Amino acid sequence: MEIDRDVVNVIHKVRWDVKINWGQAHAWLFCDADTPVDIDPFMADTGVEVPPQLRNFVRAVDSQMAGLPSESFMFGYPLHDPPRQPGEPRLGFVAMPYGPDWFDRVKASILAVGSKHGFDCKVSKDMGDAGRVPDQIWHQLRQAEAVVADLTGGNPNVYYEVGLAHAVGKQVICITQDAGDIPFDVRTVRQIIYDKDDLPTLEAELENAFRAAPRRYKFDT
Repeated sequence: MEIDRDVVNVIHKVRWDVKINWGQAHAWLFCDADTPVDIDPFMADTGVEVPPQLRNFVRAVDSQMAGLPSESFMFGYPLHDPPRQPGEPRLGFVAMPYGPDWFDRVKASILAVGSKHGFDCKVSKDMGDAGRVPDQIWHQLRQAEAVVADLTGGNPNVYYEVGLAHAVGKQVICITQDAGDIPFDVRTVRQIIYDKDDLPTLEAELENAFRAAPRRYKFDT
């Protein structure tokens, strides 16, 4: 069930007050018809006091989002996905411009290096499922434990995907053939500068980048 605006507003108030009763909360609600049903799970058994644990949780999320989320962001991965088991591949996402004649060669290099280090990397162009593409990209990005973005040419779709990745605390491996193309906001992120005619050198750099991807579970090496 999606969270209604009334519940969102009460969660905001919980960030500041532990004890709120229905009369106090009502002024902060969206006041839709189903408000009483939606708010019940957020109230303690007495119907008066919000559990302190809930307030602490809300404050922790708020604190994590004070700046750009890091890899410890508690909603960085979909909670509805079961935990990955030992031996299962780690998921990765690759954001690239599709049009250039070097696309297939560079993509193959990225996927090969990722696979060598236990990553099953997906490229948005290769997603064939029905549905809205932005929704599919968002889901793939949330699942990903490594994100590679080729910033060559300043492709708007690639930068959109990089922005989404940063919003959920992903560490993005940025590669480009021309550092002069990179705007200021992304220039502070380390980039791998590569030559499309020297892919072995790119692969060597990607080896280090995949190897340095944050471990999610104790069994990750």
